[in-house]
Amino acid sequence: MSHFCCLVITPNKPTDEELTAILQPWHEFESTGIRDQYVVEVDITDEVLEEFNKPQEIVVLNPTSDTWVSFPRYDDIFYTKESEKKEPWGMNRKEFELPAGAEIKTVTADEGRKLGVGYATLQKCAEENYTCTEHDGRFFKLTNKNSHWDWWVVGGRWTGLLVPHYEPEIDPRNKETCILCGGSGKRTDAIAREKYPDLLEKCNGCDGKGKATKWPTQWADVAGDQMKVDDIPFIALRDEAERKALTRYDKAIEIIARRSFLTWAECREKHGDTYIDAARTEYNNQDVVKDLQQHRDVFDFYSNMDEFRRSREQVATEARASAVCPFAYVKDGQWHERGEMGWWGCVSNEQDKMTWAEGFAKMVDKLPRDSYITCLDCHI
Repeated sequence: MSHFCCLVITPNKPTDEELTAILQPWHEFESTGIRDQYVVEVDITDEVLEEFNKPQEIVVLNPTSDTWVSFPRYDDIFYTKESEKKEPWGMNRKEFELPAGAEIKTVTADEGRKLGVGYATLQKCAEENYTCTEHDGRFFKLTNKNSHWDWWVVGGRWTGLLVPHYEPEIDPRNKETCILCGGSGKRTDAIAREKYPDLLEKCNGCDGKGKATKWPTQWADVAGDQMKVDDIPFIALRDEAERKALTRYDKAIEIIARRSFLTWAECREKHGDTYIDAARTEYNNQDVVKDLQQHRDVFDFYSNMDEFRRSREQVATEARASAVCPFAYVKDGQWHERGEMGWWGCVSNEQDKMTWAEGFAKMVDKLPRDSYITCLDCHI
């Protein structure tokens, strides 16, 4: 569940239909459902068998009786306990509660099936766990091994990327009456009254202004989302990127005030992969991190503390190099990316950002000046 910027480079300004054809080799079949020449069959029979034969957990209500009664471990009837953890938006999840005198037992897959737990047939197991087909007694997963996106839109979160000083979040065309407060700036719904009284004074959907920002896929079109290379103001964009980066950097350095801190990577390494909760606790309990988190314009969920250990000159250089640099781009039927994008913005096999940015800049410099660059918001 990640978004990333992808630039498509074409000789002429492409239509939506042409963009669809260009991007089709990298669609995720499991999401698009389009079975074309890019989709292949992968034998997953062994995986299906393994899942089908997994031991099952059951809840036995009267274990000492000769006629004990059992239920699946994850039956809804055992999830009635109110959670003590406060969830956002009042969507508190119910917690598991084992009835008095009951016990949890692990049984074989065959024993579970006799009790109505688990998968009754191999076909049912395959259907519920995979998008697959069956022939000759074997199961095959349908997939595009080169998939990079499950949907995309022109602009989206990167609307105005090629337009200096444009900020889609403050464009009046991208505002609408807040659905949480009806435009009043104050919430009066049951959730606010019962669990979040602060929202009665200031709506969290619009920051008390009555007007909320539309979802990025609904943002107004900007001509700059598809531009001829010769018309892109690269110098102005790089100047702006440098100014914003240094403003943010200077504020962060002032807040840090020469105090030492551990980055998230350092906390993970210190505690090891087995103790991720301990690493998260230590990282978030640092005074530096707490102070930075009070300033969302400086530090957010995706921020990397490493950047605040760089010199001011390094920050400026990186900002200029990355001003119009995407995570991926498509040119001449080839997909190029800085790394392998996973869920929640996690990237594996990632290239050095400066190396990637410099390579992209050199490629752009060699483009015919009448080529077009189209900015996409891709989701995977």
